[in-house]
Amino acid sequence: MNSSKIFGKDLIYTYYSNLGPTKSKEIMIRNNTDLFKIIFTTQTDEFHKFLPNINKIIDSFQIGTTKLD
Repeated sequence: MNSSKIFGKDLIYTYYSNLGPTKSKEIMIRNNTDLFKIIFTTQTDEFHKFLPNINKIIDSFQIGTTKLD
């Protein structure tokens, strides 16, 4: 029996970098054998401007035949 389960977690955080205030969203996805990490980073005041498009891109990813949404 081949049982494939996918687990995911997202994390949003703010920090200071050489760009100034910076905000990141990390998505970590694990299946039986692999770990995938997607990171979106931008200046804090630009984060919500780009977030809808970033979420569409992330929602379009697939692992094998399993969609991530």
